[in-house]
Amino acid sequence: MDFTELLNKAVSRFPSKKAFAEAMDIDASRLSRALKANDFPFNVTNCLRLARVSGESPSAVLRAAGKADVAEMIESLYGKDRTQLLTAAERELLDEWSKLTPRGRDSLRTLIAELQPRKSKVSKRSA
Repeated sequence: MDFTELLNKAVSRFPSKKAFAEAMDIDASRLSRALKANDFPFNVTNCLRLARVSGESPSAVLRAAGKADVAEMIESLYGKDRTQLLTAAERELLDEWSKLTPRGRDSLRTLIAELQPRKSKVSKRSA
């Protein structure tokens, strides 16, 4: 998949291009330029933001953007398979997570935060 296809696929998961640009923390004009087939793809930082927002492999995004050398360097540090250290149950959860819409992911994050035990403030009594 080339960079423009990958980017269009990621943008299509959002309600609008503006919402996608906001999630990426980039200007809408930069996104528009990147969506044009013959324009320059993102720099490394924006490629990694795209991977985070889209759920795509950072290596796949970097390669699509013509930055295979950076992908290879990162893989030499962290390994090619980002799930190799996960259990089968953890991989299954990640697979389900990747199927969610961005709004669904946000809802699930909120639910998880609500389910976590709250830290209570313990006051020390003076003796």
